[in-house]
Amino acid sequence: MVGREEKLSSNSTRVLLNLILKNKLTLIFHTNFWSLQYVEGYEIAPLLGNPPDMPSNTTRRSKEFRSRWLKHVTNISRKWHPAFYSLGNEIDLFYNYEPNRVDFDNYISLVAESYDAIKSVSPHTKVMIIFKIENLIKTNSI
Repeated sequence: MVGREEKLSSNSTRVLLNLILKNKLTLIFHTNFWSLQYVEGYEIAPLLGNPPDMPSNTTRRSKEFRSRWLKHVTNISRKWHPAFYSLGNEIDLFYNYEPNRVDFDNYISLVAESYDAIKSVSPHTKVMIIFKIENLIKTNSI
């Protein structure tokens, strides 16, 4: 989140976003808190991503992380009023990676707080999370 709002303010990003709006395309924003990396014994695993100035062991429970995240999603929503806002991509991968499970409830509560924050400044934005369809099919969850 550190530096990401600056990227949204860059000239090239502003031109692209204005082009999207001018052509009546659907504006979708996505904020994620983890990335896929190789982990011995798991192959590819979702590892938490934290701003570079925060300790690597920071969890989604951290007041500082939550404050920054909420400020980030609120500022984007206030400025752009996106049609859709995604708050996590393929979150079932995050849950299924055993070391992350202890932090999953913190993520769920952060999504709930984010939903309220986004809706407070952009009531028409549809807030969503994304699941990996292949995993849902494999586990007969759909």
